[in-house]
Amino acid sequence: MSNEKHDIIVVGAGPIGSYTAYQLAKNGLNVGIFEKNSSIGEDVNCTGLISEECFKHFDLPREAILRQVDSIKAYSPSGNYIRYQSASPLAYIVNRSLFDQEMNRMAVREGVTTYLNTRVEEITIMDDSFHVKVKTGEEENKFSSKVGVIATGFDLNSLREGVTKPRNFLYGVQPTPG
Repeated sequence: MSNEKHDIIVVGAGPIGSYTAYQLAKNGLNVGIFEKNSSIGEDVNCTGLISEECFKHFDLPREAILRQVDSIKAYSPSGNYIRYQSASPLAYIVNRSLFDQEMNRMAVREGVTTYLNTRVEEITIMDDSFHVKVKTGEEENKFSSKVGVIATGFDLNSLREGVTKPRNFLYGVQPTPG
């Protein structure tokens, strides 16, 4: 069993975890991301709809764009609707799996270490540091850092006591190109 250190540990290599790690590494920090799956982009569980403003503001990778959205319909409970047509793209439908992979590639290019197939079994905070115990196959390892980021999306079930879990959340859907 080893005990490795990072400046920051990120739990979850989805788009938020990878983008956070990317920004931190870009500022010179030693970052490790822990992902339970054997590859990035598995078990995607939210929409693949991202605004044009978000792409511009955060300089997100555009390789995963499937198509643009330039109109919307808003429905009332009675079934009436209003349609809005824009002259420019409002948002983009993206391939979420590929988008997640591209976000992680950005992080890795900045020096982030991604640990795949590495489930965080336990999180503890002691002596002013963040500690995680991880399991890879049959092997257990411990890692520590000054700061920890939990970016697991809806998958908080495996985290132990001391971690606040959200009470309410919304489901998203992945639109398919038509």
